Amino acid sequence: MVRGVTANQQEPDQNQAQRFAAFLRSLHRPTPPNAPSNPFRGVPLYRQAASIEERTWIERLWC
Repeated sequence: MVRGVTANQQEPDQNQAQRFAAFLRSLHRPTPPNAPSNPFRGVPLYRQAASIEERTWIERLWC
């Protein structure tokens, strides 16, 4: 058992916002020029609509 208080039950510390912002900035970096392309990311959402609708339909069958 880990003792302590979960983050959602504790008042935020003043420096947490800056640390969280730095973390998010570190995730949002341009890809290097030699990175392989991903046909599913960085495309308009309408191009992915059929795939998403298909998965939603399949999930409804299981519920």
